[in-house]
Amino acid sequence: MRAERACGSAGAGVAGRGGLVIGSWDGFQVLTEAGVVPGALQKNRALKFLCQMTEVRVESTDSPLTGSLSSGAVSRIPINHFEGNYIDPARTLA
Repeated sequence: MRAERACGSAGAGVAGRGGLVIGSWDGFQVLTEAGVVPGALQKNRALKFLCQMTEVRVESTDSPLTGSLSSGAVSRIPINHFEGNYIDPARTLA
């Protein structure tokens, strides 16, 4: 837990200075729990651990992470999670 708190604090510091923070897999959960990213993660609907490939599509190229990609491009990536449903009732994801 101390490592997660330290990572969340470090991420908050970088983000607070306008830096780019990337949180994938457990890192994303740490960032949500530390309040760096708004919202929370809920358990999967089927209440079971998922380990499979899924497709993601580039919706916007207006970020440092997607700027070199083509809008609409589809990639297959592995997912591996139990708490993987991101929710943010205070905002609408765009």
